[in-house]
Parts: sequence; structure tokens; C-alpha cells
Amino acid sequence: MENSKLVQLVKTFSKNELNEFGKFISSPFFNESPKLLLLYDLLHENYPSFPAETFNKQKIFERLYPEDKKYDDKKMRSRFNLMYRLGEEFLLQIEMKKNSMVSGRMVLEQLTSRRLGKHFDKKFSELNELVQRSEIVNERYFHDRNLQVRSKRNFYEFTKPVGKREEYYNDFSEETELFVRYSVLKLIKHYVIMKCDRGYLKYDFDYSFLEKLLEYIEEKKYTEFPIFEIFRNLLALEENPLDENLFEKTKLMFYENIPRIEKDDAILIITELYALATRYFYGGNNSFVKVPFEIVSQMIKHEIYPLENGYMAERQYLDTVYTAFTARENVWAENFINNFRMKLNPEVRNNAFNYSISLLEMMRENYHKALVGFAKVRVDDFYYHMRIKYNRLRIFFEIEEFESIFTEIDAFKHYLSVNKSIPEDARVRALKFLSFYNRLIKATVNNDYREIELLRNELQSTDMELKRTLDLIIGKILKQKT
Repeated sequence: MENSKLVQLVKTFSKNELNEFGKFISSPFFNESPKLLLLYDLLHENYPSFPAETFNKQKIFERLYPEDKKYDDKKMRSRFNLMYRLGEEFLLQIEMKKNSMVSGRMVLEQLTSRRLGKHFDKKFSELNELVQRSEIVNERYFHDRNLQVRSKRNFYEFTKPVGKREEYYNDFSEETELFVRYSVLKLIKHYVIMKCDRGYLKYDFDYSFLEKLLEYIEEKKYTEFPIFEIFRNLLALEENPLDENLFEKTKLMFYENIPRIEKDDAILIITELYALATRYFYGGNNSFVKVPFEIVSQMIKHEIYPLENGYMAERQYLDTVYTAFTARENVWAENFINNFRMKLNPEVRNNAFNYSISLLEMMRENYHKALVGFAKVRVDDFYYHMRIKYNRLRIFFEIEEFESIFTEIDAFKHYLSVNKSIPEDARVRALKFLSFYNRLIKATVNNDYREIELLRNELQSTDMELKRTLDLIIGKILKQKT
């Protein structure tokens, strides 16, 4: 029974929703079957685990049909299907309560079909005030306004002679403009998503309309709605070499307008700003050394970080920790590790926490504790495996276990060759790093400072994994020489 569609649906209900569902099916308007009321009682009694010993077909049938001596699977399936349909209807009612604009427009359609002018005007005014009062500007804002105007136009379309329909044509013009704004914003947001995801997906998106879209936005300006300019700027920053002024302008414009931006849009924007800032920093622009941390701080402050099934995304948790350590914000990082642990999905919580605590020990130069901690982290995800390998290589350098470094490099190369789930870009960057690190450690062991200087110059002109870490290591080696 646990795999039935009905049980799977009810398991998603909160306790309050389950109680509300009981009220829902008790209404004769929605349900006239006493058997379904009995079935609800059984669902309520066995929620949320639905143990097989008390919630199985035979026991349910006996409760619903005590007069029948023989089990009838057809009756059971019928009752479960009817209850599942009521569950879907209940979800619809929940959604209608959440979105008063949708339910309001349905009322307007009924009032239009009944030609109730005064009633229509009153309801239209209520909904119009509601949509105008919204502080959030997104595509739904323009969509709602568009549908509002269309409802009004439809109601009054034939109330005046053709030659006296100026108001009707004004509404038609406004409706069209609102639809265009909705479409433009929807499109440019989708293009930002395409540009953000192209590094993770082997998919060739179609950008043929993008240039015309950007030209149109530039022409129209839409200065009263900063969301258009923010998305347009993100696309410009993705496509062109670093423009620090444009980046700073876009970042500040976003910060100033966070209250007017829908949460999902804000997460998309700040995630892209973070990706750009880290790309600039690890590309060698030292003016961005603190920028990624500043951005993740805003993520946490405004609670606009990526989610997975309602929990903070595991990768975001780890990236936030690493970014804080890179900015030398160790105290902030420690507070974050502890305070946000419970915001992670229970399935990944301990692993992410243990990895982060081990990283904290590494930053405190408690290298033995860090190594012990890293050994306890599950590495079934290649991300953890590779990060731990990188960290072990760094620790072995700090404690001068150079033979262990060469052994670790060989093991890392083997892992990269046999694990097919690693993205090709990550594999290539890791191999490039290992080759460079191997040369660096050999030169260090041999006191070949000329080679180390050559490696330092080579590093400046090369895009490589952990470039900043390698630069710090080289600096430390050369400092010891003097």
C-alpha cells in the first residue's frame, strides 16, 4: 500500500494539511460517500508511516466493507482512485487560496458570462488594487496585469458602438504592452539560465534571438524596472571580458532592489554574480579577493541561496565555507558551518558538516586532525573525492611529507582515469594541476629554485585549478630560500 499514488500523496501533507483535507472531504459539495470518510479515518490513523501490519488491503477492506465476507480488489481500487481525485482537488483548493489573482480572475469570468456589470467593476477594482500593491516585479507581475486588462476589455467590448470604443482600444494597447514586457523578461531570464548552465551541460542552446532581444531592451530602457537591466548586464558580463565597472554597477543595483525581486529570481542573479566574481578572482584578478565572500554574505543575510527539495543545496553550503576560508573569514566560516548544518538535507548533512569541520582544522593548521577528519568523509560523490585529494596534497606539503605527495598524485591520476562520472573540464584541469604540482615538488626537493621561478612565471599565464594556492606555495618556498 505504501507505493499507492494515494499514500504517496498523503505522505507529502503536513499535519495541518491532513486535518484540512479531512474538513474538505467532509463537505457534501466535494464528497457524498461515507466510505471515503472511513478511508480518511484510516489514512489519519496510520499517517505518516502507514505500517503494513495496520494499513494493508485486507484490513482496509474489512473497515470499509464489514458486511462483505470476501475481499473485492475492484472495490478497493475504486475507493482509492476516488480518494486520490479528491486529493488532487484539495491541492487545487490550496493553490487557489495561495493565489488570489487566479481565483479572482475565475470569478471575473463568471461575472462576465452572467453580465453582472456592478459586480464585475467591484471585483475588478479589488484585484487591480491587489496587483498594483505588489512590490515584487517579475514576469508574473506583468502577466497578472495583462490578464486584468484583458478581463476588463472582454467585459466591455460590445457595450459601446464601434466608433465610441476609445477606452476599449486604450485597454487593448495596454494589454499588448504588458504582454510584451512579460515576454521580454521571461526570455531574457531564460537566456541567463542558458548562459549559466552551459558550462555544466553538453547542450547547444539556440541564441539566435538574443541579439535582437538585447537591442529591444536597450531601445525601450524600462528604467522604472531595474530587473530588466540587471539581467541584461549579466548577459553582457557572461559574453565579454571583465568590465569591473559594469559588474559593480550590476551588483549594487541588485542589492538595492532585493525587496522588489522575486526570491527565485534573486537566487538566480546572486548565484550568477558569485560565479562571475569567483571566475575573475581565480583568473588572477586580485581586486576580487573579497568579492565572492561579500556576495555569499548577502546570500545568507537575505536567505537567497539555492535550495534542493527545500533544503540548502549541499554544494552551496560547501562553496560558502570554502569562500569564507579563502577570504580569511575563519570565525564567520565556523559560525556558518555550525548554524547552517541543520538547513541541509539529513541525507547529506553529516558528510558536508564533517568535511567542513576538517577544512576548518586545516585552516587552523591542525593538519593531523584535518587528515583524520577527511578520512571519515564519504567520497561516493566525485566532488568530495577530488576536494579531499587537493586538500591532502596541500597538507602533505605543509608537513613536508614529499614522498606522500608523489604517492597521492599517482593515486589521484588513477582515480581520474577510471571514474567516468567526472566532467571532462574538471578532469583536464585536475590533470594539469597534478602535472604542475609534481614538477613543483620535484624542484623543491632538489632545491632547484631556477625551475621554481620558471614555474611561477608559467603559472601567471596559465588557467589552472587552485592557481592561487599554487602561487602561495611557490611564494612560501622562495621565501624560505632567502
